[in-house]
Amino acid sequence: MEWVAYHRSLANWVLELFGRNIGHRLGASGTKLENTIQALEGTIQNVNSPKFKYWEFDVQETYDGELVVFHDDYIKYETSIIRICDIDYNKLVDCSKSLGISIPKYSEVFNILKVRNEPVMVEIKSLISERAREEIFSSLVNRENWKLMATPTRFLLSLIHISEPTRRYAISYGVLWVEKK
Repeated sequence: MEWVAYHRSLANWVLELFGRNIGHRLGASGTKLENTIQALEGTIQNVNSPKFKYWEFDVQETYDGELVVFHDDYIKYETSIIRICDIDYNKLVDCSKSLGISIPKYSEVFNILKVRNEPVMVEIKSLISERAREEIFSSLVNRENWKLMATPTRFLLSLIHISEPTRRYAISYGVLWVEKK
């Protein structure tokens, strides 16, 4: 199998310019607890730190339509690597337990943050259904300090998934890897 890499360096430039945000991935960026309720609860006490800029978390849709907060496109399960959009929610819960984490639903994170005053950035990783898009958009109506984003790379991944659902792809450290035909 052959792969092609597309590089992106904007993230490194932004980090150099603005510094690291301790609210990134709900406060546990780079650890196994990133994007978890445990990370969020552990970081709430630090929102007055100059290193806290806003909450940021990633949203994806599972195969059976559940919105979950998880950064990576894939998750390891026993000896397999499975795309989040190809796994149902119950199996994802089993996978997360085997990794020693608890992947929250979008609604869980939303319900904690909706009563707080800090800015929030919701990053769309993978939404497949119109129902999922509607759920995200309707939850953010009238939330002035909440922003929604998706990188151009994510837009490209959505197009790949819609047009060629069996083609494999991954993003790692700002590089988009797409399986050659």
